[in-house]
Amino acid sequence: MDGQMPVKITFSPIKELVVHEVIEMDRDDLLRERITPSGNMPLYWCSGMLLSFSSLPFTEGVVKDYLEGRIHWAEVHFSKMDEYSPILQLNDEVYRSAMVRIIDTSSSSLHKGLSNGLLRLQIRKRMVIDWHTYVCTAERRLRNWRRTSSGVSTAATECLRRRGHR
Repeated sequence: MDGQMPVKITFSPIKELVVHEVIEMDRDDLLRERITPSGNMPLYWCSGMLLSFSSLPFTEGVVKDYLEGRIHWAEVHFSKMDEYSPILQLNDEVYRSAMVRIIDTSSSSLHKGLSNGLLRLQIRKRMVIDWHTYVCTAERRLRNWRRTSSGVSTAATECLRRRGHR
């Protein structure tokens, strides 16, 4: 060595990502969002999700959190995209053949965790919708059954009334 002290390098990975808003979007809308007059900003792809995000302004509190390993994103916009492609093209009347670069961030543990969380969110959302459909169908069948059935026992009617069915 030439008399200089070796530089100490410390790796301090992110410990927590705080996302304040999550918005699922149509893929073409996500592409349009990244097209600006000064150039097209890239999107990120990880584990089947196309992503864009915006950070919060670096206030004193945000910087303190950042140094402690907690980062804040104001919004995450995403769309499902199974296969990675380095460039996506948007063909519509306004943005004739605009191209947006896609960066593969599959090696990022932060983006991988976010993508998995978004996938779980999509699954939960579908489960809630499916459950709601199931409950509505069951209630409709019960109402129809009551209208068409004659001679239903008093005990059965009382049981249904106690469970909130009229």
